[in-house]
Amino acid sequence: GYGTDADGDPNNIIALAYKTASLLENNDVNGARAMIEKINQAKSNLTISITEIGNKEQTVAYSRERIENDQYTLQVSQQSVEGIDLAEEITKYEVAKMAYNATLQMGSSIIPSSIFDYIK
Repeated sequence: GYGTDADGDPNNIIALAYKTASLLENNDVNGARAMIEKINQAKSNLTISITEIGNKEQTVAYSRERIENDQYTLQVSQQSVEGIDLAEEITKYEVAKMAYNATLQMGSSIIPSSIFDYIK
């Protein structure tokens, strides 16, 4: 804790323990009991704060896991929509390239080189 409460006593557990020790040294039992109550309240507040932090940490961890799962699902979906099998596409390209080259070679042997060769 930090700061002071409505009575002007510190909210820090260590400061409260020091003040309780001072009251006990001065034989102020009633004041020490009041400080012990404040220590218990500060301890309770600390426990509540730790629990809230734990809840927030769990929420962040759950959100992170959900986002990672969503990202993986989106990557799989994108791959299925946009992705290709690289080996298959390279094979198709090479087949098309060979067919094109063969067509050009066959065309050059069938079609005369120039109009003058055709006239002869």
